[in-house]
Amino acid sequence: FRFQSADGSFTMPPNVKDNYICMSAILISSLAKMGYRDDPRVAKYIRAALSTQMPGGGWDCYGETMGVLESCPMDDMNILMLLGQYETHVNNPGLNGALDCLLEHWEEGSHLYGFGVGKRFRSLQYPAVKYGILRVLDVLSLFPHAVESRSFQSMLDFVRAKASGGKYTSEATAPDYADFDFDETTKPSRWITFLVNRVEKRIGN
Repeated sequence: FRFQSADGSFTMPPNVKDNYICMSAILISSLAKMGYRDDPRVAKYIRAALSTQMPGGGWDCYGETMGVLESCPMDDMNILMLLGQYETHVNNPGLNGALDCLLEHWEEGSHLYGFGVGKRFRSLQYPAVKYGILRVLDVLSLFPHAVESRSFQSMLDFVRAKASGGKYTSEATAPDYADFDFDETTKPSRWITFLVNRVEKRIGN
């Protein structure tokens, strides 16, 4: 919290611009889950994030340089990951633009801000530090507007087709996470299986 600026945003060292709310949203979301969700400093951050929302409903760390209606999917996902922890936000129609950006990105398959939905996006991998299908599904499952869409069901069906005996195995590795089961590609991952099961439980399926 010592990195919080007066306006509520966080300066993320090193070499990360102050306006990169998408980066700090990952950490603040984790802090909220760890018992700080009602902390006034987190509330101040949320107000700061909402104040930078674009007219189309999403976010753009670059300052709307690519159009007022188009937002960055990574920004949208990270901020929604935080807001989805609050009842006051899960049914907020003001977030539908950001949710639709993620849903349409899956359907259209275009590149937005350098992010695509190709092989890397579609592979089962964790933890939540990259733009991938597991992470997007996890975030979208927090919002009824997204869950009710055909695109969400399409994404979930794509993941379910990867199951073997009801369990899921990581499809990508990263040396930094070699000691964790979600980086094991030769046997099912309890953590990745849990993530998919949690999505299914949230949507009542």
